[in-house]
Amino acid sequence: MKILILCGKYGMGHFMAAKAIEEQLMKDDDIEKIKVLDFVEYSFPISHKFLYTSFKLLTTKIPKLFAKFYPIVANNKSTPLASYTMSKKLDKIIKEEACDIVISTLPEISKAFALYKENYKTKTKLVTCITDISYFYEWVCPASDLVLAPIQEVKNYLINSGIDQDKILVSGIPVKESFYKFEKIITDKFQLLLMGGGLGNIPIDKEFYKKIESRADIETTVLCAKNKKLYQYLKNNHPKINSITFTDTVDDYFRKADLLITKTGGITSFEAIFAELPILTYVPFLPQEANNAKYLEKMASAKIMWDNPKDPYDLINSIIENNELKEMSKNMKKIKNNLDTNYVEKIKELVHVK
Repeated sequence: MKILILCGKYGMGHFMAAKAIEEQLMKDDDIEKIKVLDFVEYSFPISHKFLYTSFKLLTTKIPKLFAKFYPIVANNKSTPLASYTMSKKLDKIIKEEACDIVISTLPEISKAFALYKENYKTKTKLVTCITDISYFYEWVCPASDLVLAPIQEVKNYLINSGIDQDKILVSGIPVKESFYKFEKIITDKFQLLLMGGGLGNIPIDKEFYKKIESRADIETTVLCAKNKKLYQYLKNNHPKINSITFTDTVDDYFRKADLLITKTGGITSFEAIFAELPILTYVPFLPQEANNAKYLEKMASAKIMWDNPKDPYDLINSIIENNELKEMSKNMKKIKNNLDTNYVEKIKELVHVK
């Protein structure tokens, strides 16, 4: 059995989901070959850097403009122009790799596969992995033989949009193996963890760091990722705060944490769910992150910093003083317990479906 996992790097969520799926599949002896490929780069070898840079600028420099137009584009029922080029590239790569199954973590790739299926005879099966709590039509792809949906509500949306319910597995968003086998580390102090995704964008006022550093009962760690400016600022001005540059062992920090302050990207949200780690989230601008945040808020497992978006200090105090963390953690566990993470067997079964 040969499997090709196709993703893009509009942010790192699609790629990280692809790598998480690869990690699970590699444990299975029945699978002969697995390959993860940035299919945007493969399809657009010259222009992919421009596409990624433009996306980064839109989402970081003018997120409100992006948020205004993204739902219009994402709910457009016509096939994206990029998918036509991708469908031709799919024919090439599928023949080269002789793969039995294609797994897509990007909606444009799934749409491209639908075109490919219309124009070429193929026995290759398609698995679509949705990488946010998304109710956008871009993820609706009837050509999918299996859809990995993050939550039941998204499954309901897909069913109402015409997808066969038997083809949808509510698996959550795939995360690293270490989050599925999670063991909490108990420490003497309250452990506060801040992170801002791969770029380390943490929209917190400097005054907050002064106040939180003065608390002897709280140990604070900030994952700065690629944000060298923030890392140097904390090192120079707040030495009692643990400032960490880019790390690929985020799970180690989650084990110690009692509360996570972050933006609610799809991967981060589900890492927190599997770690049963309560979240304080920055006010979300991007539609995908807004859906994730509002769902977690509705499930009483996260709080959004509506009242003071730049300084969560009072909200942290309120959570601690009112003993809310235990209940928030329990609610994360409830979400986790409703997920079926055994998606490897479902994927393997597709090979035998005619």
